[in-house]
Amino acid sequence: MKYKRATSTEHISALRACLPAGRVIVRDESSSEGSGLNEAEFLEYGRDRLAQFHPDFDLLLLPDSSEEVIAAVRYCKEHNLTLVPSGGRTGLAGGAVAGQGEIVLSLGRMNRVLEFQPRLPAIRCEAGVITAELQRYAAEQGFCFPLDLAAAGSSQIGGNIATNAGGTRVIRYGMLRDWIVGLKVVTGAGDVLTFPGGILKNNTGPDLKHAFIGSEGIYGIILEATIRLAIAPRQPTTVLIGVPDIDVAQVILQELRRQGMQPLAFEFFDQGCLEIVREHLNVAEPFREPVPGYVLLEWDAAEFDFDDAVTMFAGMEERHLIRALRPATSSTQSAELWRLREGISESISMTRHVRKYDVSLPAECFAGFQANVIALCRDMAHVYPVFFGHLGDGNLHVNIVSSGAESRRTGDTHEFMEDTGNIDMEIYKLIGSLNGSISAEHGIGLLKKDYLHLSRSAVEIDYMRQLKSVFDPAGILNPGKVIPD
Repeated sequence: MKYKRATSTEHISALRACLPAGRVIVRDESSSEGSGLNEAEFLEYGRDRLAQFHPDFDLLLLPDSSEEVIAAVRYCKEHNLTLVPSGGRTGLAGGAVAGQGEIVLSLGRMNRVLEFQPRLPAIRCEAGVITAELQRYAAEQGFCFPLDLAAAGSSQIGGNIATNAGGTRVIRYGMLRDWIVGLKVVTGAGDVLTFPGGILKNNTGPDLKHAFIGSEGIYGIILEATIRLAIAPRQPTTVLIGVPDIDVAQVILQELRRQGMQPLAFEFFDQGCLEIVREHLNVAEPFREPVPGYVLLEWDAAEFDFDDAVTMFAGMEERHLIRALRPATSSTQSAELWRLREGISESISMTRHVRKYDVSLPAECFAGFQANVIALCRDMAHVYPVFFGHLGDGNLHVNIVSSGAESRRTGDTHEFMEDTGNIDMEIYKLIGSLNGSISAEHGIGLLKKDYLHLSRSAVEIDYMRQLKSVFDPAGILNPGKVIPD
């Protein structure tokens, strides 16, 4: 569906009255009006990291304050112009794609930390703050921002909240939703809602801020957030564990918990992932011999003594649960081990054509699900699956990749997507049959909206539509995303 384009002189002039000079950029003028953007750079604001959808838009707004965002939203609502909020654009579901003539509204200039509240403790900040910057700021105050994900250097807080981001430490800290104390949003109706963030208890009816957390910008645009901080781990300790399969990895996790360890992270990846990382990043095999699966475990040795952990690992080796073990003895070695895990998505995207699936499953279903996906891929030439993810919280990332080193450079992406297109429904139906989720943390966006019924009931989806009509009656915010047509 094509949306009304804001290319008339009247609309452009009116929006330039909402924002200062130089921050309403027209596509045809982007290279000549002193914006510093060529057309390719301009179009980057209308896409995310999923290359499957292509941007097509004419107008880019670069607000510097909440007031400018509010003015732009109200104008667009009055004139039925559609808007796509744009943050760090690190998503993998097409949630930030402007492909039908929408206006792109980037929050990147709204990147200020507004307040530190030491007694909660919490930070109040604007939506465009980079995740890693907030992590650094929290550390400077002696605390920890509990969200940790591979895209932290590029993702922004507003987008993190809009997708209810998870990451590697959900096993310890939960999803980001659990840490949001306050929000300021502007709805598609142009209303400004402020949910105060100075108190932890506010039991005065339903907490409406949760309607915006994880809503992918279809109800409102996040302007500010107040986020609780955690106590930083005192002795974060990392080990890489070689395992025979994903089932055994789960047995190890159960044993860790039974013995009293509370992991900070429990990440799984298979040999296929490691081979691609080694090929792309030119890193060595971490053990003397390859193993079928790898677990990257991190815990706080101030809570669970390292020597006690070593004794526990030795017992697991005797039971043939652990095939190899490599502890990090310094922060440098820990970073090297984490690079093996955090380099997976980049290495796959840079060297292979890929279909990505972000799956949550009951713990007892992983091995059977993995076997079924492998069987589905056997019937397709030149592709195979690799598996990695946050096994500690039940989240597995499945990537169907093209075979052959550097095959992304030699093959055609469109042809690959066509050849593998039929597998989507098979995998999503399999997830639904296991009472899993088709999106553990990446969101729905454009990519998965036609499969939403496999994880949400018809009644739930209808309530989503009704909420959309309440918060965004004209349907101007991130249109065509999440909710099926």
